[in-house]
Amino acid sequence: MPFVFGAAGADELPGTVLVGVLGDLGMSAVAARGLLARMRDDGQLAVRRQGRGGLYRLAGPFADAFRRLRSGERPGPPPPWPGHFHALLYQVPEARRAYRDRLRRLAQLAGFGIMQQGVLIAVRDLAGDLAGVLAEAPPDCRVQPATLGLPVADAAAVARTAWNLDAVAGGLARHVAVLAGALAAAGPPPTGPDALVRLAGLLNPVYVDLIQDPGLPAALLPAGWPRPELDRLMAETRARHVPAAARYIHSLVAFTAG
Repeated sequence: MPFVFGAAGADELPGTVLVGVLGDLGMSAVAARGLLARMRDDGQLAVRRQGRGGLYRLAGPFADAFRRLRSGERPGPPPPWPGHFHALLYQVPEARRAYRDRLRRLAQLAGFGIMQQGVLIAVRDLAGDLAGVLAEAPPDCRVQPATLGLPVADAAAVARTAWNLDAVAGGLARHVAVLAGALAAAGPPPTGPDALVRLAGLLNPVYVDLIQDPGLPAALLPAGWPRPELDRLMAETRARHVPAAARYIHSLVAFTAG
């Protein structure tokens, strides 16, 4: 879903257009409407009425993650290692498992890593990004902000596990190979729905995996981190395919409005 908004360069899109575009990408209309409903119920989409339909936009931490990835831009250069992690220490009874799972899922979307059971860590103070879910904590749950000071070598070892950095690096490196090959072999870029399908095939898997990149200080990253090269190849891919994909989506919006 974030890919569709990114390709269109739009903050809001009509539900009928989203269903149509998801259909171009291989999803049935019933499944597409079900996806919209589930994402709305989970706070990942918001909708406002417009005539007989609705305009959808990404919402909550899900939208924040999308904004970090939109156009391949980052919120800024990786921060220097400040000498400590920001942490959330949580105690959630098994009877509140649904809340625990929601807290962990949204925390990881915001950029937290899992140091161990009951301990979430981040380099930046991201507690504000979780204000909504923290406010929903049941009375018998405890979530406590804290800081954990560590020497850089120990912090790097913790980060490697907390964010599974070896697996993340391997995934990003595979995307580097795919995009480099596609750009080297490219003929004339497709148009219409084919442009959208091609762009989705190349970039949607990348966006899914980029959510796992926590944007850590260079001192905490394994050697040969592939993100800079991937950013360069993504920019070239977008420059080649986004204009035609955006024109197609906006033609659907114009048709719907007409």
